[in-house]
Amino acid sequence: MSVRIIQNICIAFIVGFTTIAGFAQKHPTDLTSIPWLPDPMMLRNEVPIESEAQWEEQKEWIKEQLQKYYLGYMPPIPLEVKDSLIEIRYDGDVRIEHIELFFGVDFQAKMTIELYFPGEADGRLPVFMTQWNHDGWIGTGLRRGYMGCLYAGADAKDDTRNYGDLYPDQSFARLMQRAWGATAVVTYLYSRPEVDTDRIAISGHSRNGKQSLYVAAFDDRIDAVIPSSSGFGGIRTARHSDRRFAPHTMHRTMVDFPDWWIPGLRDFVGHEDRLPVDMNSLMAIVAPRPSLLSAGVFDLYGDTYGLEASYVSARKAYSFLGQPDALQIRQRPVRHNTHARDIEDFFDFLDTQFGIREFPVFDDRYHLYTFDNWLENNRHVETDDVSAIDLASYEHIGTTEKGHIRENLNWLLGDVLPGLSYQRERDLVPGTKEDNLATIFRTRETIGGANRIRVSPYTGMGDQLYADFYYPDTGEPHYPVVIFLHEYTYAEGYGKTSWPGFEMNDYISDLIGAGYAVLAFDMIGFATRQKEAVRFYERYPHWSLMGKMVEDVKAAIDVAAGFPVADTSQVILSGYALGATVAVMASVFDDRVTDLVVLDPFSPFRSQDPTIEGIAHFFAYTGLIPRLGLFHDREMDVPVDMQEILAASQARKTIVVNERSRHIDAGAMKAQLNRAAEHDAALNVLYVPEISDFRRMHRELLIEQMRSYHDLK
Repeated sequence: MSVRIIQNICIAFIVGFTTIAGFAQKHPTDLTSIPWLPDPMMLRNEVPIESEAQWEEQKEWIKEQLQKYYLGYMPPIPLEVKDSLIEIRYDGDVRIEHIELFFGVDFQAKMTIELYFPGEADGRLPVFMTQWNHDGWIGTGLRRGYMGCLYAGADAKDDTRNYGDLYPDQSFARLMQRAWGATAVVTYLYSRPEVDTDRIAISGHSRNGKQSLYVAAFDDRIDAVIPSSSGFGGIRTARHSDRRFAPHTMHRTMVDFPDWWIPGLRDFVGHEDRLPVDMNSLMAIVAPRPSLLSAGVFDLYGDTYGLEASYVSARKAYSFLGQPDALQIRQRPVRHNTHARDIEDFFDFLDTQFGIREFPVFDDRYHLYTFDNWLENNRHVETDDVSAIDLASYEHIGTTEKGHIRENLNWLLGDVLPGLSYQRERDLVPGTKEDNLATIFRTRETIGGANRIRVSPYTGMGDQLYADFYYPDTGEPHYPVVIFLHEYTYAEGYGKTSWPGFEMNDYISDLIGAGYAVLAFDMIGFATRQKEAVRFYERYPHWSLMGKMVEDVKAAIDVAAGFPVADTSQVILSGYALGATVAVMASVFDDRVTDLVVLDPFSPFRSQDPTIEGIAHFFAYTGLIPRLGLFHDREMDVPVDMQEILAASQARKTIVVNERSRHIDAGAMKAQLNRAAEHDAALNVLYVPEISDFRRMHRELLIEQMRSYHDLK
């Protein structure tokens, strides 16, 4: 066994104590790890909430935690506001009042607003509040009978820039400053006789969606909120914003926008599980007031899985308060921007919640799996049918032993039904067919120095799947083939093209430059294939998503074998996080795999470390391997684990481990890798003292290992 520890790594934002508002914030490692989303219905994360009085106490505690760790402390809501009418103008029959508001310390805080009144308004009107750059939304609201209110708390016009100077001891961050300014606007609206104070809604998009949610959470006078595509710090949680999940991580957001949150939040990069509350907690404290969570399915600032997990969590509070349908979810099959159809839907939601008109409930979800539902269809599965294999009990690993391990892994992945391999010879003429969904959110032709062949329906892969085959433009007759398997990038699959140094296309480009051909595709449940996974367990109740992923890898190798430039005597599986896990398992079932070179595969199943999700990640959360749930609280009985799976693979293996990743039990990982190495002297393990990440340094390590296996020019 070869073991290397990579030193001298620069880890951004991993710092010591941060002083905020006069006190030393605890370092993340001093806080309790909660690897899953904190349950808003557990008082202070300790005991179940059983009364409304406890819920009110919980709301105040969540507000305190949000301010302490994310937002900074907001001054008291301004209840005394002075106004100055600057101008009245008309746009047709619409009356527009341009007003300046003054409040706060010696009335030095200013907020400019514009009020828009429908031409034939009569009586008290529902109000639609939004930020200065969303004036186009106001027009739709006017047509729907709403009074419009724009306020200058946006990049386009920002009156909040001096709020921090007025309250130097509050240390509230930029977005919280804008939210505080919006609360002064609400105070003013309450003074206007035209306003129906029981029907005031606020909405915003992206960073404005974040602040809209903050306003609603901290000011109960807001009667409804629609945070649109608000990403991390809005409707995307910190726990789903680290590198293995997010095209745009919490780290990246704080680099690009360092003043949106308090500096102490940087300490939690790589320690997101130590935050006592998360954005699902923020959503929950709006309850029971109506909230529509709106996002793009292919938005690089979000993902369907994380959003839906937050929705399910926050909905517990709405159900407890008797208003489960006041929280709704709307996911549009686009990227980040909004369109006219989206804004109309916003007002459909508000009309329904405000009792104006009745429209259907928004419940656009992609992740409907629950372990309980799976169990109802799998009562026949008996764990007595399989016995755990412990690699330590084997003196050597031969064909028989590998067969036993393969059988146990096959049992864990469920009952696969036979399909077709579709092996055929293929030409090198670039295809013209592209998955239409893929054109929404990525351009794969941008990978430099490579020829690209589209694998599309008439030359399809496996079960009518699309893929891309890239090979160098160097004129060699054959190239070793890398099957690239992506991480948990729900929005973009393998085509992560968003940020310099983070793109998966960089890795593919580097592989091409090193002399490899690459076949890449979206795995089931991701990017173009999200819909395919929605009813997977209704269609295949006894199989698993992980099993399907493994079958698709076999199909990918079938496809690669058909290209004349592919040297399929050299097939490498490579990936990160989820992709690494799929690669490890697929290598057991296909002897055509010659090399396995991966970063951060799954943490050992038999770990009992309470600071990681463990097997619950696979059976309770993602639904990737439901049968693991049959071993909940008896993990040592899991039929096979990392060590056995690696021992059963025929491939040469390099495992790179970010040993500071919050997703792994580093001790158990090292123990199992050492044990596997006792049966495979060629197993190569590299430990990097890093948090969960995949960047240039990791790409170079993986390619260095590949090249050590192959004689490339």
